[in-house]
Amino acid sequence: MENFNSDGMIRRNDGCTIFHAAVIGECYSLAIRILESYPDLAGKRNEKGKIALHLLAEKPESFRGGSSIHSKF
Repeated sequence: MENFNSDGMIRRNDGCTIFHAAVIGECYSLAIRILESYPDLAGKRNEKGKIALHLLAEKPESFRGGSSIHSKF
């Protein structure tokens, strides 16, 4: 279910925007097109306080190499 929040954006019940949803769904070409058209979405946070970049960073398989980096220090 979607609804309008105080910022005037249509969001899912978890506070995610269409940009968040594109990143979550790994539709990165679409995410880029959305961001080109609506650059202010880059800074919009969901109910957990995360921007879409946070969600992308949690998907190490989306990067070349496909594994997370663990510090040995």
